[in-house]
Amino acid sequence: YLEQPNGACGVAEVIGLAPDLDRVARAYERIFGDRVGQDRDGVRIAAGRAVIAFLPPAAFAARFAPFGAAIGTVAPRLAALKLRTGSLQRTQALLSAQGVRHIVTSHGSLLVPPDEACGTILEFAGSLTRA
Repeated sequence: YLEQPNGACGVAEVIGLAPDLDRVARAYERIFGDRVGQDRDGVRIAAGRAVIAFLPPAAFAARFAPFGAAIGTVAPRLAALKLRTGSLQRTQALLSAQGVRHIVTSHGSLLVPPDEACGTILEFAGSLTRA
């Protein structure tokens, strides 16, 4: 599984939504100890080269606009996956060739809506080379 046609080469972040951040932080502290950090914007857990993050529902919807609201409000739950890719051009070409809807975000990543990815938002991060 090391070679992916979409260019993905690693998990950067697993993102969830949770209305009660204190409860999530307490639960994950039992597993990850001091690798859990919390502020008013969310809970972040250092997990190797990746991060597990929980955001309040409104912040989740805003981060993943225009697709974030499509996830709904059932929480807590993991709802998005940010993948590293060596070539966003390769990823975008494959998504387009396969007819997978996606958008380029203002910060240069690619977002695939949840109805294209089994109910999970996919974000591909890397760099797009502009001609």
